[in-house]
Amino acid sequence: MNISRRYFLKTTGLTTGGIIVANNLPGSGTNEELYQKKNKNVFSGIQLGTHSLLDEGIEWVLDFLKEKGEINTIITYSHAYYGADSRPDSVLADHGKGLHSFKNRNLPKVWVKHRDEFFNGLLLKHQKQTLENEFFGRDAFAEMRKPLDKRGMKVYVRLFEAWAKDGIGKIENYEKVLTVDINSKQGRGPCWNNPDYQQWIFATVKDIFTNYQVDGIQYGAERVGPLSELLFKGETPNCFCKHCTKKNSDKGVDPERAKTGFREIDVLMKKIQNNQVPADGVLISLMGIVFKYPEVLSWERNFYDGGEQINQGIYSTLKAINPAIQVGRHVDHQQSSWDPIYRAMVPYSQMASYNDFIKPILYHDILSPRLRYWYIERINKLIGKDFTQNELLNGFYAMMRFHPAAEIPLNELENTSMPAEYVATETQRCIAGASGKSKVYSGIGFDVPWHLPQGGIAPRPANPELVYKATLAALNAGAAGVVASRDYDEMQTHNIEAFGRAVREFNSK
Repeated sequence: MNISRRYFLKTTGLTTGGIIVANNLPGSGTNEELYQKKNKNVFSGIQLGTHSLLDEGIEWVLDFLKEKGEINTIITYSHAYYGADSRPDSVLADHGKGLHSFKNRNLPKVWVKHRDEFFNGLLLKHQKQTLENEFFGRDAFAEMRKPLDKRGMKVYVRLFEAWAKDGIGKIENYEKVLTVDINSKQGRGPCWNNPDYQQWIFATVKDIFTNYQVDGIQYGAERVGPLSELLFKGETPNCFCKHCTKKNSDKGVDPERAKTGFREIDVLMKKIQNNQVPADGVLISLMGIVFKYPEVLSWERNFYDGGEQINQGIYSTLKAINPAIQVGRHVDHQQSSWDPIYRAMVPYSQMASYNDFIKPILYHDILSPRLRYWYIERINKLIGKDFTQNELLNGFYAMMRFHPAAEIPLNELENTSMPAEYVATETQRCIAGASGKSKVYSGIGFDVPWHLPQGGIAPRPANPELVYKATLAALNAGAAGVVASRDYDEMQTHNIEAFGRAVREFNSK
């Protein structure tokens, strides 16, 4: 979907009569010459919670990351609604400054100082820090700028959308912008087509990048569409709010026929879960419904378009402030590695049109159990009921064009890791899709905890040698950079060092 420049100038307030004058901003790009002088090597980023900088000390963390991991860019939260500050002690790492437990802490959910004038007239308002919050009065994004410049490093804002459970009670009026399911009940996340939600996101990034010297942003929404949720997880389809209904109606998509189609698919999935498989099997029965009610696919398409409109809006908003700001897209694991519907609906070629970089999650360690339990086992109870789990896995490898070395047998998935070839192949696929319009920064995940099937979270320590091989594989495959992921406070020092060893080796070529 193409959004006019006039629309974004209007909705984000970037008009000639507005309060912002781009030439006089303190924002991104002012340190570009210094950065380029000190960093002629590949982009090497790390994701971390802003609390870690203050827990361990900004200068100490920057020196540690530069020395151990060859890091030149930190990617840190401006907002922690997403829930990255509530992990059990068992998955946290001690980098030499002690283990900083999340127990009995009251960390802020907002790490930047927002200005009220940017949100005047908007429905949504950010949570404000209080005296009860740890680090009250600290301004981490302002404090880190000089230490970053001194070391020739950059900082990118890490911005995730908040789930309903994380936003309600923290973001004012958040419950009013959530999706609505087919039964008129509240959904789990915000509606991408809700203009109040869109305007709030645009105002948020505009405020940050006109108030702080920040070099870029990594935006992400870890969600897929209603059809994927229904077919692969058995969840009630959404969004049927008034905004989605109007958007689809304006495009000639009949809301009632779409609802009927989704309801029939929902009934089919429930029957399958109860082992009531139709005589024609699952896939043929499903195709019969979709062919009868093609409005289902149009509804799915228009839901995704809303998400892309937000990404486009962030890009246009920030480029109007300063063209040097780097805008990037975080593509989560389901989106990058196992949902064929999302792949088809939102290909990398489309993302590349409004992002300076794409960061696909290519977490080789954690993909193996996720693939078994979050994909194969789930769909085997639903859309994949026609097949055995081994048949589903073999079909998945073929459909997703996995490297032969990454075709791990089903019974080995839980206790092994994907090899470096998985990272290389997926990096190449992203590069091919981007076609030179956008850089690719591969997300190398290590020490990512595992959500046990029986409940609870357990550490999943990475193998340093595999971290090294996966990082080097991404760079040798053509990635313009790599991002140490998921979060610094989970990463063991020896694995950060393995990541850095690969980056140094590549840079020395």
